[in-house]
Amino acid sequence: MTIYRATVLDTPDSPFKGGLLRSEEDGGILVREGRILDRGAFRSLDAANPGDDVVEIQRGLLRRRD
Repeated sequence: MTIYRATVLDTPDSPFKGGLLRSEEDGGILVREGRILDRGAFRSLDAANPGDDVVEIQRGLLRRRD
């Protein structure tokens, strides 16, 4: 699995139904075989998944693309 570390933006609930933009400056997205398994604070994801590869995108921005 791979953890991507960057600023993460997403809308967990539909923005068309009142969902708000969520932002995490030091966030992480856990990915396995092209599927997002988890999203949250990088420290939490890293601690829960020791030994997984980490891709640092410190000056980058991760967003979900449909």
